[in-house]
Amino acid sequence: MRRNGWFEIAHMEKTLHAHSELAEKKEKLIKEFISLKKSHAYIDSTLPYKNEIAKSCIRSSLRYSSEAMEFTKVLVGDILERNPEYSKYYVNMPYILFHLPNDKSEQGNIHNDTIKECQNSITVWTPINTFKNTYPSISIFPRSHSFLINICYRLATKFLPKMQLENLLKKTGIKRVDVYPSISSSYIWDSNLLHMGNLNSSENYHCALVVRISKKPLYYEPSVECKSLDQRTNFESIEFNILELYKNFSKHIESIEKISCESLNIERFISNVYEHRKLIGLETRKALSFALSLVAQRHHDLPNSNYFDLASYIIEKENIVGLERYLNKCSDKKVALKVLEKLSEFESFDTYQEFTLLNKFQQSLNLDTVYPKKSNTIHAW
Repeated sequence: MRRNGWFEIAHMEKTLHAHSELAEKKEKLIKEFISLKKSHAYIDSTLPYKNEIAKSCIRSSLRYSSEAMEFTKVLVGDILERNPEYSKYYVNMPYILFHLPNDKSEQGNIHNDTIKECQNSITVWTPINTFKNTYPSISIFPRSHSFLINICYRLATKFLPKMQLENLLKKTGIKRVDVYPSISSSYIWDSNLLHMGNLNSSENYHCALVVRISKKPLYYEPSVECKSLDQRTNFESIEFNILELYKNFSKHIESIEKISCESLNIERFISNVYEHRKLIGLETRKALSFALSLVAQRHHDLPNSNYFDLASYIIEKENIVGLERYLNKCSDKKVALKVLEKLSEFESFDTYQEFTLLNKFQQSLNLDTVYPKKSNTIHAW
């Protein structure tokens, strides 16, 4: 991997079995998803983000399933056998990508996965399908993980249109490799490697499971030490019915939207969402937190997207990048400080992830106030 920045890892027998179980689970959920799209609950809904809510049902159902967690465990075990140095690294909870046929909202641009707070890290990407893809799900730019190329990339993204970036890479000798993934392999790349997700031009529903293995925990998602995950014998998995989950998501997100309209100020919004949180069971809260951050990300132009980001953190800390996005959008740092002060009435900010995120925010705005005290407690999964 040092030379090209990526490689394909063929699954061992135990991993093949776990992958097969997960792929079968996904296909069963797809049948439920298709039925959901034909239901009155979906057809009659006027929510502009109802499709993203429906997709979040698939992503949450797979993310919190025992099949996804078991597959992640044995896959990490495979990697540790080949690279024992990763045993003290951390791995985040499985993150599910879901691409509908011709789903342009899932089509990505050239990017890398670098997060400096994680320090050294790799991305592990696995297709979760019972079929071999007929289109290249991802494209890789070999050797683009070098320091010099990354400097050029950062400069180019500031001054060049995204479409011209690939032409610039070609001039430096970096040519795109389209990957038609095997269903019995995972693909691993250096976090600095440039890559992109491609449009699903097939008629199949494509899923992939992604985890990051990093020296420091991923600061905005639950993470666990690789060695600890490899030794785990059971998981607290959650089983959802897709139609019922969709109804729950819609109901609670509409309630949060209503709260945002009725609250006189951001402090009142925060208090009211914490009050609404008491009405939601833990299992639904986890999935709803994850769904809210996805809806806010994919529909960032909606008036309520900021509120969805903040509510995602309040409901449950499953993807606290929502809190980061909210704070970064605050043009007035006094407002951001008001938000943190109000949140501190309900939260102790006592995890490593929260410390890292808020310390990063503090430095970016040159704030004197420190939120919070340094913590070694990992928000784990």
